[in-house]
Amino acid sequence: MDALSGMTTQSEQITEQLRQMLLEGAFEPGSHLQEIALASRLEVSRTPVRLALAALAQEGLLVYKPQRGFLVRAFSLGEIIDAIRVRGELEAMACRLIAERTEPPAEVHRALSENVAAMAGLLTGGRIPTEGRMAFLDLNTAFHEAILEASGNDTLVTLSRQIANIPMAGPAGVGPVVQRLEGVEEVFEASVREHSAIVNALVARESIRAQAQMREHLYGLGESVRLYLERVRGARGHGARPFLRLISGF
Repeated sequence: MDALSGMTTQSEQITEQLRQMLLEGAFEPGSHLQEIALASRLEVSRTPVRLALAALAQEGLLVYKPQRGFLVRAFSLGEIIDAIRVRGELEAMACRLIAERTEPPAEVHRALSENVAAMAGLLTGGRIPTEGRMAFLDLNTAFHEAILEASGNDTLVTLSRQIANIPMAGPAGVGPVVQRLEGVEEVFEASVREHSAIVNALVARESIRAQAQMREHLYGLGESVRLYLERVRGARGHGARPFLRLISGF
């Protein structure tokens, strides 16, 4: 049992490692990921690599072709924007479920309020230093994760996390784009305002308002991502941004 558990843990670690490599653009779309080469590169046996490749194919980051094996998948701009909008609907539903609870989740409200305060604290006079941007994005990810967990709906959480594995669709995956947006401080300030409004609606137990605000929040994110990608598609030098490799046309 311990050996099996250890193998499962190792395969999960390799899955996460390969997932991050894929999302960071370590492999070209259409390239064949070979077990032996990956096992050597990651300094592990072939078995956890095989399990990881199968898991990533199930998530949709890889495509399995008979006689060819596992190939890196590319995503269209439309697929990414659609994924963000579906994520918005799921998180909007999560907000509604939280607000409709019979017993108000005081601990959840407190944690979300503290998160928003921490995000606001990183903005000084409307500015945020480069080293503070990752901290801000980490807090943003934690905020959205907390909303999902507090929904109490396991299916919703599972579906949301599957969507988050699509490049730039999840709170963590969109970080490289957000950091490059023009007027990033204004984007961060808007995020703080919108998160605060969501928390206020949850505390007031206004389910429809909380739901609508989360939907609008993520719709705005989708538009920002779309505008950024359309802008850089025709610009020189986007090849220096490896995280764009999984997007068709880059």
